[in-house]
Amino acid sequence: MEFTFKKALASDIEYLLWLREETMTPHLLKAGFKVDRENHYKALNYKFEGARIIFHGDERVGLIKTSSEENFIEIIQFQIAPEFQRRGFGRKIIRELIAEAPDSIDSLFLSVLKENNARKLYEKCGFVIVGENEHSFEMRLDI
Repeated sequence: MEFTFKKALASDIEYLLWLREETMTPHLLKAGFKVDRENHYKALNYKFEGARIIFHGDERVGLIKTSSEENFIEIIQFQIAPEFQRRGFGRKIIRELIAEAPDSIDSLFLSVLKENNARKLYEKCGFVIVGENEHSFEMRLDI
């Protein structure tokens, strides 16, 4: 595997807050959300037990937070540090997530802000829009 995933710990919070601020602030502002450190912290702590730091070699490149249900995995947060974006990492990480999924899993779900260009990545990976609300598209990938 090109990437490894390590369970996020409380000691990783400063890195994860930095990562969220760097990758999400512009999109959240465009969507009209209140953006401050406290709200970033709340989002980071939501289902924190599913948070894993993504490594490429010895370098931290991002975060993926998932929640497994009976037959699907929800991608709650997926952030790649700006210096590692546009290098094909996102697609490869999605493929590795699929490869490690148990046989009982038949799809991945996620929500992406309408203003977030990550939607293009998800569509290239095969995700399709299955719903939407005022701010986000709900997307699914059958595996």
